[in-house]
Amino acid sequence: TRNCITNTTASCSSCWETSYTAFQTQTLDCIRGVCPYCSWTNFTVFPCSASCNTGFQLQTRQCLTATGQACGTCDGSDVISQPCTQLPACPDLCPINSHIERNYTDCSITCQNRTGNLPCTVRSVGCVCDAGYLFDSIGGQCIQECDCGCTDSGSHYRAVDIF
Repeated sequence: TRNCITNTTASCSSCWETSYTAFQTQTLDCIRGVCPYCSWTNFTVFPCSASCNTGFQLQTRQCLTATGQACGTCDGSDVISQPCTQLPACPDLCPINSHIERNYTDCSITCQNRTGNLPCTVRSVGCVCDAGYLFDSIGGQCIQECDCGCTDSGSHYRAVDIF
């Protein structure tokens, strides 16, 4: 046990880095007569676990002596996990020739139903064909209307079909 008295570090110079203005007591295991002063290294910050929307970032540090040896007497945690902040929104993935819509009424005309006699559906989010394109339920993608094909006797044929 060492005692540091007001505004001096003389009696504890190998254990304390700064002067103290009050009476303090320090108890540490001594190795070869020198008390190790343990302190945290700076945090090593790892990249965020995601590049968009939300993710977590780990930060680690080590408790070391002044000579760089491991020391187990530092207060606090050696690992911090925190949410990443200010990440850009992830791009919404929709098929080619379409885009994302939010809070919309879907009354889509499709290649298979160009009359638009289908009931409308209110949707919170979904992919909608770009202007000049219609959804082809056979191919599962948005195509130009001229590539939709035709309907004959209740059967739909794509533009490339021979019937």
